[in-house]
Amino acid sequence: MELEDLAAALGVPVGATTGAETIAPGSLRVRIEQAGASREVLVRGAAGEAAGNHAAVLEALSRAGFGAAPRLTAFAGGLMAETYDEGLSALAVVPSATALEAAVDAIATLHTLGLREGLRWEIPSSELVPGAGIPLHRLGFASHEREPAQELLAAAAGVLAAGPFGFVHGELHAGNVRFTANGPCLGQFGAAGHGHQLFDIAAFLSTAGLEPPFRRELAERYARRRGLPPTVADAVDLATIPWGLSWLIELPRRQVLALGDDAATEQISMLAARTHDALRRPAGDDPLAAALRAALWP
Repeated sequence: MELEDLAAALGVPVGATTGAETIAPGSLRVRIEQAGASREVLVRGAAGEAAGNHAAVLEALSRAGFGAAPRLTAFAGGLMAETYDEGLSALAVVPSATALEAAVDAIATLHTLGLREGLRWEIPSSELVPGAGIPLHRLGFASHEREPAQELLAAAAGVLAAGPFGFVHGELHAGNVRFTANGPCLGQFGAAGHGHQLFDIAAFLSTAGLEPPFRRELAERYARRRGLPPTVADAVDLATIPWGLSWLIELPRRQVLALGDDAATEQISMLAARTHDALRRPAGDDPLAAALRAALWP
């Protein structure tokens, strides 16, 4: 991406853009100095399904008045630019309990916006819950572990099929939640759309580096914020297992895509380690989740 293209997309003189820094393949952090003031924007390519979905979702979130997301400020010339608040994720810092509570509140708010934007709306809800088809052999589980686990995963899918379904972020691990001076900021909406909303909260809680009792406490807070029954906290812990297994199945692909990006590779490794830990350590009392853990990690 050239600064000339960037300036055209932002509608500012070329000389106003300074300090362009590559922060990920295809993404630049650019400082703009204009009229005696400075601001930073994130600029990325707009080509491809994920980028297009990210842009469409940001526009929908802005229309809905959702403040815990970047703001799309330019979309032209094959580029899009968004403004954002500086902050760090739970992979870089240990957030305070207050900050984590605010992040859970933001996730609950996201799930109650009633948006119908993004991907997978044509797919029946029941098909969005991974069940007995998870290829556990790819994670190294032996046949005596896989066979009982597949039956239990099918049963878990049946329980989770009760929902709640609706608009989801779709990739809401802790690396995609920044903690800023103005509150939490959810980013990277390329996978957003229709889905099981408990997978979003399970993804965040299981990768934020939290002890199981605090994970349960935050899951209960999520339920209260949404007016859901307290038993949802056990359902969140149950959802952690199919979500985590499915995420780990994709780990090799994620690692290949991150080749050459040391920061992204380190983030993926930390997310994988935290997911492994959360899968083994219960944050709820659901008997089906306990049976699954006993089958897979006897």
